[in-house]
Amino acid sequence: MFYEPTNNDHGLPYNPVKACVVPRPIGWITTVDGAGKVNAAPFSFFNVLSYNPPFCLFSSGGHAEDELEKDSVRNARETGEFVYNMATWDQRDAMSETGMIVDRAADELSKTGLRPLPSNIVKPPRIEGSPVQFECKLHEVVVLPGNVPSHVHHVVFGRVVGVHVDDAVINENGLLDIDRIRPIARLGYKDYCWVDSSNVFQMEKRSPEESIATRQRAAGDVVGMNRTKMARSAFRGSASQTFPGFSPGKSASSFWTTIAPKSLRSKNHSPPTTPVHFAATVGLAFNIL
Repeated sequence: MFYEPTNNDHGLPYNPVKACVVPRPIGWITTVDGAGKVNAAPFSFFNVLSYNPPFCLFSSGGHAEDELEKDSVRNARETGEFVYNMATWDQRDAMSETGMIVDRAADELSKTGLRPLPSNIVKPPRIEGSPVQFECKLHEVVVLPGNVPSHVHHVVFGRVVGVHVDDAVINENGLLDIDRIRPIARLGYKDYCWVDSSNVFQMEKRSPEESIATRQRAAGDVVGMNRTKMARSAFRGSASQTFPGFSPGKSASSFWTTIAPKSLRSKNHSPPTTPVHFAATVGLAFNIL
């Protein structure tokens, strides 16, 4: 089967797009407005985007009644803050109920019997019982066009400034125990799923940086390894001047890709002369912070 979304000519009872990208983690988002009124709503267009530093996003369509921005988007714009709460099997009903409340004046937490917990850095509360919460500062809101007003999506990007993990879900090896959490996720249509150890498997993975270092060691590429070390050291020194609060000790364990030195020596690319230039042309391009 093939169809063009613009024409919506799939010939099926329901649009299959959301069922084609599954499972989708649920962003249970809490916000407050300028007056401090709390809002809570779940979003299945949600994910974490990076980890050093971590960013996450949620994407919201229009409000069910007036087709304007939903309260979660409006509040995040107004205050610059929101909190992600992990949705689990144990709180599935309450999570769903918060998504069914469309009254803008309602307090979803009180109406569904949920209790707020204070956050450490931001004003929006966390949801008691959720085993993981991210406190977030607004980074940007991007508007995606829709074919009808209610389908215009506002994508809210946030930088994670605080992470809460319930000690009860951390096992003796210091890992988050999926059986103690049982997170739920969205499928297509009205379907959901949960995750536990019965459907978890492991596979070995290796980052590109690790592969490069392995090849260098195997080939006895002393020059390449030294060049990598020198580049990382130089970048960290530049980053210390460029980014307030940067500490090399906090740097991720990753290697600079070997193509960067060649590009810096190329005729069409002059060597960086300032810390800012260096960071922009080299470090950020290869994510060695």
